Amino acid sequence: MPMALQRLGRERFLCLRCLHAISRHCNPSASYLPIFRRRISGSGDASLTSPTRRGPSSGSINTAQKHSRVTRRQSEEENHSNLLEQSKVQKYLNHLASTKNTLTLEDFEKYKPKTHSSPATSNYEVEYNALLDTLVRSFSSQQLRQLIRRYGRNLPAKKTKWNLAVTIIEKQWGWPSLTEIQKQQRDWSEVSYQTFLLDPQQCFLLLGKDGADLLNLSSKYNVHVSLSARPLSLKVEGLRGSLERLSTCITQFKEGIEDEIFTLPSIQVGQDLMQRISRLSGAFIESAGQDKIRIFYHQREAQASITAKRLLAAVSTESNQESPLLIYAPHDAPVSSNPSSLSMFLQTYSLYPFFASQSLPWTSSATSLFRLRRVGEWPESNAMEDVLQTGGLAGSLGSIVALDKASNDLKTRLLDIQHEKHPLSTRTISVSSGHLLWSSPSEKYATLKPPLKGSWQLSKLLDWLQSHSVGHIFSPSPPRPLLTLPADHQYILHRLVYSSLNVSSNKESFKPSNITFEVMLGSKKYSNETILRSVGKGEDTDYSTNQYGNSELSEQNINLEPSCHLSTESKLNLLIPDRPMDLSFSVVDKLGISNVTWPEELKFYYHQLEQFLIGARDDIPQPDTPLVFAHAGVQYALKSNTSVRQSVKCISSDIQNFNAISETIQDTDSNQKTTTCRVLCEDITSDKAWKDFLSRCDWLTTQSSQAAANGTLNNIFSDDVVETSIT
Repeated sequence: MPMALQRLGRERFLCLRCLHAISRHCNPSASYLPIFRRRISGSGDASLTSPTRRGPSSGSINTAQKHSRVTRRQSEEENHSNLLEQSKVQKYLNHLASTKNTLTLEDFEKYKPKTHSSPATSNYEVEYNALLDTLVRSFSSQQLRQLIRRYGRNLPAKKTKWNLAVTIIEKQWGWPSLTEIQKQQRDWSEVSYQTFLLDPQQCFLLLGKDGADLLNLSSKYNVHVSLSARPLSLKVEGLRGSLERLSTCITQFKEGIEDEIFTLPSIQVGQDLMQRISRLSGAFIESAGQDKIRIFYHQREAQASITAKRLLAAVSTESNQESPLLIYAPHDAPVSSNPSSLSMFLQTYSLYPFFASQSLPWTSSATSLFRLRRVGEWPESNAMEDVLQTGGLAGSLGSIVALDKASNDLKTRLLDIQHEKHPLSTRTISVSSGHLLWSSPSEKYATLKPPLKGSWQLSKLLDWLQSHSVGHIFSPSPPRPLLTLPADHQYILHRLVYSSLNVSSNKESFKPSNITFEVMLGSKKYSNETILRSVGKGEDTDYSTNQYGNSELSEQNINLEPSCHLSTESKLNLLIPDRPMDLSFSVVDKLGISNVTWPEELKFYYHQLEQFLIGARDDIPQPDTPLVFAHAGVQYALKSNTSVRQSVKCISSDIQNFNAISETIQDTDSNQKTTTCRVLCEDITSDKAWKDFLSRCDWLTTQSSQAAANGTLNNIFSDDVVETSIT
């Protein structure tokens, strides 16, 4: 049975087909392989022998045959050993045996999914948990730690198998954190409350101007906010996610608050003025001791600190002295206690509530205003003076008295005003139309109740005004016909007014009270309105956009005409209760200053301003106005920083034609706008010129005021106001 399995005793033979199959599997390149047989001894050891038929006993084999058999057996064993070493199966088995405790990154990366669902869907959580469960069940903690180190990642704080697997999934494979996703879902679905403790300065700066900044925060983060006074805090209600973002914003805002100390000589600022300055500037100010003010502002709003300093400087220049007051009464309104018997009915006067057509100076704390005027007896009667009948101021038939009822001559009073004059100084006398107003000193809130109730004769009112310390305010207001008149000439001015802080009482030398620095802007190509729009800069006004830029300004051939002069000004107010308007006379002694003798601060400022307006570069910043400087041994502080549109208009009356100067003034610090009307007196020493001047005063005071325009004011001045300002 050559092809079958033969078994004799303990010997076991394999067929040729099996032996050839084994040989080809182990070494396919071998073309011939001898046939071996396995011999299994009784001890269990196996050896390969050549297949032979069972013959005679081994004792009959000679020595040569035994030696040949041993040699052939050794050769066959060597060939068999080489065959196993070359086997690929054996190599793979050896590799598995040598690496049975080693895990490679390639093997581990096979567990990484190619993609995952969107974190916003519910499938993401299922896939995330399935992957995490697979890693936890497939690997030990030691293997996961080794993998994290081989990836170059830091081990988590808690080295549990769960946290190790999460670190690999999120840090190495870049899967979004399931914990964060679940937290965000809770944050944007649950409503919560949070309270932020604030300091007064933090609360003020966070509110912003009129609470606008806090309103923006509420809208931006979609939360409800409310302020609590005890303790001072901000209460917020909203989604958890919104509260976390708002908390980060408030923390960063607090870190950006800065403060500085500002000092001015002889400065005294009341608490009401501090609050007003804080609202106007956007910076929180508080007293820091004698003559010192602490200013809090946010670093991204550094301009607020500069504005606060300028407003504080303006307060330091305010004078507590009121201008003298005279009262004009026509000849049919007696002011003595024994009126003439020719007057059948005595005229009575009263304080009526008054709404000013223009904003009062921001330094004024008046809440309710009243004007003294004649009481009308009948609805159809005219409670105004008939100038043609009485002669008016120019006719000199009426009387001008002071509060003590002493008769005064207006021309004499104006000539008696004395200043510390310089031989080269010139005097200018002008008059402005407006209203003299009184306020209730004891009222903190607006009221219609006047400080003096009822109607009284003029003499009684004078006694009351003299005995009561009721301050009056002159509110400028142009006559209504002046608003519609075209301008014959128009100028655009940038005006800085500095007031002295230490006016000397020495009358021997000229000590001015004001230094006025003006720059007139003009262009050969564009109108003044175009130039003023292009040079302005601000934040709270619609006319503050720079439309052209500095490079285009240089192409417009802008002409800058600077001037600087010293001046001393005195005012005299004239109350005319029988007319719709009052008057304020101004006497100014002016002395020009050449540009060589300008204060150094003004020289430097003008140089920077010139570069800003007509410079070729667009990145030149707008210069800051000088705050304080010294000139001729006198300390000056900034009183006002304004942009002015000055118009010269020709007025035609029944008696004469004359020119009136109308100015629309924009204060860049307080953002207040005022329109004034002035008429000049050419020569007060000339009787004819003085009479003409009084005739012009009669025309100004008998016209309807700006307040009687019934809404026309806003329509008229919507396009004619100052379009922008130099801050």
